[in-house]
Amino acid sequence: MASVKELSEPREASRIFSDANIARLARIPISPVPTLPLPSARAHGNLVDSGDSMLPNSYRISRVQKTLEWFEQDIPFLNMRVKDLSAERQRSAKQFAAAVIRQTRAELQRLLEEEGNPLGKKTTL
Repeated sequence: MASVKELSEPREASRIFSDANIARLARIPISPVPTLPLPSARAHGNLVDSGDSMLPNSYRISRVQKTLEWFEQDIPFLNMRVKDLSAERQRSAKQFAAAVIRQTRAELQRLLEEEGNPLGKKTTL
């Protein structure tokens, strides 16, 4: 392989990029990459893919509970992270965090009711 210094010399560069070398490289066979046919974009069947519909309900509940705990434990850290922002941006960040926590609580309540546990007792695996 020629160094940068060698390529800067016109004679060396012309030898590397000569017609003979380019023709030799052009003769190297390039094998095509095998591809698989893609499925059509239309939906099949009546099932709606929610992503985690095949997970056990108890697992989904425990996952949402852990997420909710993480969000709630993060509130003091959020306050520290936004303290240097303007008052409007602090308010916006705190409102967003509160909305995420509300949505997570609602999702947990929905999952508990779906399982038949409306009291909100912790379910363990």
